Amino acid sequence: MSIPETQSMAQVFINKLLKKLDKQLEGKQVEGSSGNGAVRIVISGQFRVLGVKISPRLGRDNEQLERLVAAAVDDALLKGNELLRSEAQKLLGS
Repeated sequence: MSIPETQSMAQVFINKLLKKLDKQLEGKQVEGSSGNGAVRIVISGQFRVLGVKISPRLGRDNEQLERLVAAAVDDALLKGNELLRSEAQKLLGS
């Protein structure tokens, strides 16, 4: 078997794994939060924002709210990456 054939087979295998991983992540969600839960962000396994919850106790302090939303999004994305790694490891049998 030639090197190009081997590379092509590997690419097909990787593509199948990625499709399977995407399917596994499809129905999963993670939540990130900041400010002791004052701001919560829910994202899908495909890293789409599904929901934003902001506690009324924050009032109208826009600067604080902006920082907390950014922190909650970062937290949700980190958890999304952890989910991705976990599902990839399951798929690869690691």
